[in-house]
Amino acid sequence: MSDISEKIRSEKINENMNEKVDIKPRIMNENQMHENHASEKSREEADSKPTDKPMPILTQNRYSRIGHGIVWISAGIFEIPQNSVCQNISMVLFIFACFLLLRVELGSTESDDEMSIGNLTKAKALTQIWMQNICLSVWVIASIIRAMPIHIEWGNLFAPAFFILIGVSDLITGIHFKRLERE
Repeated sequence: MSDISEKIRSEKINENMNEKVDIKPRIMNENQMHENHASEKSREEADSKPTDKPMPILTQNRYSRIGHGIVWISAGIFEIPQNSVCQNISMVLFIFACFLLLRVELGSTESDDEMSIGNLTKAKALTQIWMQNICLSVWVIASIIRAMPIHIEWGNLFAPAFFILIGVSDLITGIHFKRLERE
């Protein structure tokens, strides 16, 4: 009987050793699960935090030139009628224009490289040529209208024309810059 009891005892020890071997991988897997859970939490926290990813140059151009130009043109058009509703819409558009500029100026932006600086310089030079042609065309059209027997209060059109010209200038610069950056 002692042989049988010894044999049973050795089998139990072997079983316990096997169980201990099985337990270790389970414990390691649980540790890994805790580590994975902790890394998931840190990823979620990182996703919930605002990123400091810099704004690309073309996005800066979209906000500060193209969007800004469209807003100024729209505000100038709403300044033409002399009523309070249109002027209120114009004021809201000017506030939005300020928001667009602040978004670019206060946000994290990519630094300009030599190529983008060169493209911006070319775009501004092209814009100057376009604006000279536009101003000349407006002057010719205004001269023709003044020669006609139509009465227009030119003083009321000065501010809207100014806003529209600023917007057209920004818009043309933005379009040329976008075209040059894509080439």
